[in-house]
Amino acid sequence: MTIREYSGADLIPGQVFETFSDLMLITGERDQFYVRGSQYFENLLRSLKDDARLFIAYYQKQAIAASIEVFCGRKAWYL
Repeated sequence: MTIREYSGADLIPGQVFETFSDLMLITGERDQFYVRGSQYFENLLRSLKDDARLFIAYYQKQAIAASIEVFCGRKAWYL
C-alpha cells in the first residue's frame, strides 16, 4: 500500500481531486450522505494552503481510500 499526501499549498493535479471526489461519491452513496463536487474540495485545499492535507491510499495502483485533514493549532478535523 502507498499513501500519498498533498498539501493545499502544493500544485495538486486535477486528477487527484477527481480521485478523491470519486471515492467520496462511492462512500456517500453507500452510507447515504450528501457529497459536494470536486471543485468544493479543490477550493477548500487551495484556500487553507498548509492548514489542510489530502491523503489518498493506493493498493496495487488503485485508489482505495482518501481523506482531507484540516488543522488549526493543536486540533484537526477530517473530511
